[in-house]
Amino acid sequence: RRYAAVALLALIALSSTAAAKCYPANTRVVIFVQGLYTTYDAGGTQTSFAEDHRFEMLKGAFAARGYAAKKLLDFSYAGGTFDAKGAWQPEPYPCEITDRRAAESVAVLDQTLRDYRSRHRGAHFALVGHSLGGYVAFLAGARDAARPEAERLAIDVVVTLDSPLLGASADKKVILDLIDCDKTYVAGAELAALRLDAGTADVRRYQAWAMAHRFFDLPEAVK
Repeated sequence: RRYAAVALLALIALSSTAAAKCYPANTRVVIFVQGLYTTYDAGGTQTSFAEDHRFEMLKGAFAARGYAAKKLLDFSYAGGTFDAKGAWQPEPYPCEITDRRAAESVAVLDQTLRDYRSRHRGAHFALVGHSLGGYVAFLAGARDAARPEAERLAIDVVVTLDSPLLGASADKKVILDLIDCDKTYVAGAELAALRLDAGTADVRRYQAWAMAHRFFDLPEAVK
């Protein structure tokens, strides 16, 4: 039941922006951004918790709404390439690569969008991120909203699921210690610092406001 609610949340978020801007049919691409200490291999994205299959549930829900599998992409913290048929292939990545500063992961996500649009110029993106992946997706959306129109990467939806947008308590390290992965705790330290920063909430509110106005293309007078 919880996963069904998650799927419904994401679908509502995508549907609610349908009237924001007009795009040609079949040009939306959904990119799923997994969280801390996940891996990606031939079997797809793997979480550290066996019961966590929310992205598979979401992909099934999107497919039921007519999304083609090639428009439902897994993000890789290691980037990716195109195959001979022009389909995006995420590079395999180990869990250790996720444990870094968010700016590094945002840069990889930005490059993924640029590379995809170099082959599919009409594409626009919905980013769906879980946990740390949601934080990365949110920052990528905020960065894109701040760019001049000509430089934007066509992000028009960001959905975050259980994401530490306001940072995380340092005591979460107890949970992270249970995960089988070599750790530097760089990502955790960044989130803990955000939690202690009194200005974090104001920054996030502004970023969310800026994204909403960019995604919905509202005039300056409405701001």
